Amino acid sequence: MSIVECVGVKKTYRRGSQEVFALRGVDLTIQSGELVAIVGSSGSGKSTLLHLLGGIDKPTEGSVLIDGVDVTSFDATQSALFRRRKVGLVYQFFNLVPTVDVRRNILMPLLLDGRQPQGGLLEEITHALGIDGLLDAMPAELSGGQQQRVAIARSLIYRPLLLLADEPTGNLDRRSSEEVVDLLKLANRRFHQTTVIVTHDDEVALATDRIVTLEDGCVVGDRRCR
Repeated sequence: MSIVECVGVKKTYRRGSQEVFALRGVDLTIQSGELVAIVGSSGSGKSTLLHLLGGIDKPTEGSVLIDGVDVTSFDATQSALFRRRKVGLVYQFFNLVPTVDVRRNILMPLLLDGRQPQGGLLEEITHALGIDGLLDAMPAELSGGQQQRVAIARSLIYRPLLLLADEPTGNLDRRSSEEVVDLLKLANRRFHQTTVIVTHDDEVALATDRIVTLEDGCVVGDRRCR
């Protein structure tokens, strides 16, 4: 079953009097449970594509369907609810709330919706990610790798349809980067989480099941790693 379907997706921007083509007619399908890397040089359109998948931005032309729903038709309120309830987002900068503890940081998307986690899910996720002993700690007390683990836990707590990671290792050393990649693979395998990672790191890309290559706003490669 396809979770993501992009059809003829184009994105252009105005830069003064110049028209910039970020995406030039991307067609892409991602199946449920896949672990996919999107790679390409700087300016290739990979982060733009990720933002369209997450409902952060809208295409100039084409459609983006997530679980059969065209998210390009959403207004601002619908897009915000879609991101909060259906899409997990992990960035290279962890975006934790510095004034609340790890537990509340992880639960934040649910708290904003007035919901509680499914029975035992908080314990299961934090144990799997190795942060179950840090729930009462504040973000400033954590290492970069630990903060990224918290960010991943936060993105999983509401069981999103799609987990999107934008350069999740870009702010980490090699050892922490390897740990984060292992954790994303764990989320994919253990929680059957459809995951898309934008990365410039070849080692990160090769750890996934499939590599989609963008250049100049076009898909120029799509290959299976295993």
